[in-house]
Amino acid sequence: GDKIGIVSFKGHFSYASAREFASRAIAAVGGHEVMIYDFSHVTHIDTSTAIAIQELLETATKNTKTCLISGLHGQARETMLHLGILDVCPKGHVFRHRKKAINSAMKLLDNSPKA
Repeated sequence: GDKIGIVSFKGHFSYASAREFASRAIAAVGGHEVMIYDFSHVTHIDTSTAIAIQELLETATKNTKTCLISGLHGQARETMLHLGILDVCPKGHVFRHRKKAINSAMKLLDNSPKA
């Protein structure tokens, strides 16, 4: 199977979309070893959505998934930083561009112990 999963989010996130966000993101995890959550096309994240993202990252990380974040910018990035949401991710798991996150995911898989 494909070991890298990518979930791309678009638009303006508020409380109403936070639930949809979480269910889409959890459904996408499947059998992937590394998940990339791409926020390149997200223009706004409110506090409740940021908390939903934090819960998602914590859940995915508990399930031994490696989570990478890409494309956070502008207001969405400020909100995530201000609330400390990105602290859930290990250092070096947050990327400006999706391509860099994909390259990192491939390196992580290359370095992971083979079954």
